Amino acid sequence: MAEKVKAMTRTEKLIKLKDDFGGACSMCGESRYQCLEFHHTNPREVSGRPSWRVVRDWKYEDIMTEYKAETVLLCRNCHGDVHFQMNQRVKYHDD
Repeated sequence: MAEKVKAMTRTEKLIKLKDDFGGACSMCGESRYQCLEFHHTNPREVSGRPSWRVVRDWKYEDIMTEYKAETVLLCRNCHGDVHFQMNQRVKYHDD
């Protein structure tokens, strides 16, 4: 009789994903899981890569493949700093 394999919950997937990305911010080393977020190095608006809301119901292996492509693990502060720096490079023109 084959054993049933329990499917991972979304929370379990996210925790495992953070573990597999080193469990800490790649910039400052912050390791409190509630402070860690994934940053798309190539903006999703440009790359067309899916958000967590889309991939969270995928099989874990597929999520990991997707996230390995263009994401890094950052704490909320460093993530905000990265986006601020990205926005500073955008040239705004008067209409």
